[in-house]
Amino acid sequence: MDRNKRTSHLIRELNLYKNNPDRRGIFVKVVCEYYDAIKVEELTGSDLNFLRYIANEAGIPQYFDLLEKKYQLGNYIAPTSMNLLSVSSFLNEANLTVNNQILHKYQKEIVDKFSHRTSNRYVLSAPTSFGKTFLTYEIIKKMNYSNILLIFPTISLLSENYMKLACDEFFKSYKIHTLSEIEEEEIGEKNIFIYTPERYLSFLDNNNKYFEFTFIDEIYKIDNDFIIDNDTPEENERDTAYRLSLEYACRNSGDMLLVGPYIQFQMSMGEVGSFKNFVLINGFSIIEYNDVEIVSKTVTHLDRNKFEIGNTVYKLKTGTNSMQDKVVQSVLQLISTEENIIVYCYRKFDTERFARKLLEDESYNDKLKQNESSSEIFNIFLEHIERTFGSDWIVCRALKKQIGIHNSSVPKYIQKEIINLFNQGILYCLFSTTTITEGVNTTAKNLIVTSVRKGDKPLKQFDAKNIAGRAGRFNNHYSGNVIDLTKNFETIVDSVQDSIEHKNYDKKRNKNDIDLEVTLDDFLTDDDRVLKEKVENLKKESGLPNFIFQSYKVIGPLEKISIYNRIRNMSDTELRRIDQLKKSLQLNRGTDINWEGFQTVIEICKNFVANQSLKGLMEKEVEIRGENSVSVLVIQISNYLKSGFLGTVQYYVNEQKKSKDTAMRDTAKLVYTTFKYHLVKYLGVFDLLYRYHISQIYKRKFDDVSGIQILLQRLEYNALTVEGRKLSDYGVPFALIKFYDENNGQKLFDAYEMYIDSQVQNLLK
Repeated sequence: MDRNKRTSHLIRELNLYKNNPDRRGIFVKVVCEYYDAIKVEELTGSDLNFLRYIANEAGIPQYFDLLEKKYQLGNYIAPTSMNLLSVSSFLNEANLTVNNQILHKYQKEIVDKFSHRTSNRYVLSAPTSFGKTFLTYEIIKKMNYSNILLIFPTISLLSENYMKLACDEFFKSYKIHTLSEIEEEEIGEKNIFIYTPERYLSFLDNNNKYFEFTFIDEIYKIDNDFIIDNDTPEENERDTAYRLSLEYACRNSGDMLLVGPYIQFQMSMGEVGSFKNFVLINGFSIIEYNDVEIVSKTVTHLDRNKFEIGNTVYKLKTGTNSMQDKVVQSVLQLISTEENIIVYCYRKFDTERFARKLLEDESYNDKLKQNESSSEIFNIFLEHIERTFGSDWIVCRALKKQIGIHNSSVPKYIQKEIINLFNQGILYCLFSTTTITEGVNTTAKNLIVTSVRKGDKPLKQFDAKNIAGRAGRFNNHYSGNVIDLTKNFETIVDSVQDSIEHKNYDKKRNKNDIDLEVTLDDFLTDDDRVLKEKVENLKKESGLPNFIFQSYKVIGPLEKISIYNRIRNMSDTELRRIDQLKKSLQLNRGTDINWEGFQTVIEICKNFVANQSLKGLMEKEVEIRGENSVSVLVIQISNYLKSGFLGTVQYYVNEQKKSKDTAMRDTAKLVYTTFKYHLVKYLGVFDLLYRYHISQIYKRKFDDVSGIQILLQRLEYNALTVEGRKLSDYGVPFALIKFYDENNGQKLFDAYEMYIDSQVQNLLK
């Protein structure tokens, strides 16, 4: 389409949109495509004036700002070209300015909905490029709330937003809290609590604070059937924590904003659904902008070893048949555009496999010789990775050739730096699983799709849209390119999406004992009522106080009662061994355990563990030096506490003869999923019930009884001090956590560790 035809098409769509506002998404897409087509053409002052007007009509003046700053440097609207369209644009931009920031029209519409002396509760669904978190901060600034709760799905997003707040002058007057254990004197007049759902529930164990405003990100995670993230297995069980957090937040908050991308709601006339019940009962209104893709997406298919973007055809080598070869050839074609690339892979193993194949390609290596990076940060980061993890790790080998690998096996601080380097253009491409969809912001123009699966399950429409949303970045691009190597991806994107549900507001679905704690009577089935009466009777018979049932909310009352009954029947030998475990933990600050004592805890807990990976580690035993057998978990915990993440990697390499890449994947799963998520839950409940039992036997106050809390902190943070735990949350090299946790000696850091140390000083104040 030539420029005249394109302009005629744009004006036609503008007129259609003015007559029918429901066409807003179509019009925004056409504006994106128009800008993308002429961004580097020679433009006159009149052209620029028209483009500014069109951007404002679309409600997104940032389109014109990007044109001026990136594509038309030095070209501006001359005073002689200004007319009534210019005046209209200036007035519109002034209207969209809030706190010296220009919002786009749709963000401003949401900010305007929040007003003082009214109830402001909204559920917002909008595309990935919409700027939902940025919007939240503008709402906070407008309303000037004093006590704020922000809930993010991952520790990585928690830490990323912690740093944003710490660097924003407006939030200097707030105390920012990320740890769930807070003393009353630590709480100021104005506070922001940034938590994951699990950490918010831990905070509730000892606090019942009211929040003037609560923000919950990725709200779709309340519905496990809506999406299951197989790249991080703990996601399969997180819907319970999300639903519990949401329910308590509704009870303990005034204004609220719940957000997520591409959510389908049951809100048609006369339709009754569980999420609609939740919305109505809790006073929410739904805001839906799913049609407004601020950055347009274009899906193109690989057909007969070629694909087309715009008017350019990219041809792969003849004989390119395997998926590995297709990926490599597609990457090589797109590198010539000088726009960076994300390659979506459905397994962690595939991110490494495809990266390895690209490393071996001669054409790619020739490209590198012409474009060697001179970034100082990149060089010291690479030296740090090689020294710390070894040059044989695929992530290190890939980085040397300016390739990034991003999955849940890569330590958090390395993931963050890889994203930074990718966004700076130092890395050509990024091989990633669905970890890239967890709120990670990249500047990728192009996305290559290699599979329509996620782990061992097929992609749902929601998954596909969320993945495609990573192509193109607002304020960097007008459009993003999705290159589908599977030929089925676009079909999934265009398929019918399931509606989001809320189990606790469903009259037809049976609930478990955890759900019964927060489900209203109106939504109980007959089976639920029978179970609820049974649970209440068992709670009374157990003699356990209410605070026990209100703590560790993701473990139900029936499990707690069963574990408590087992603890009450501990033998003298078992009690003595647990005492030895406690003494060992105290003596070594949680860096070593008494094996017999920890084996005793495992024997008590293992029959109640649902997670099969953890249960398997507990039940598998090995004989030690011809003496008693111990659980494999005892050995692994002991090794991890003594030697940390890197020591566990070396154990897999040296003792089990695994490759470095396999050892890294196995260690990450063990530490980040099994230890930090599953094991901590059960050890926490054991500690709670054990301490209560001892307080009853010896007639002591519960708070005066010691348990295995040190072990819990070591497993969750690998640190005991406040400074060490904050840095663990934020994600820094292991040496920094160790230094600030021990709080003595010299900073024997390498150059990259020194650089990160200077970056995080704000977090330690």
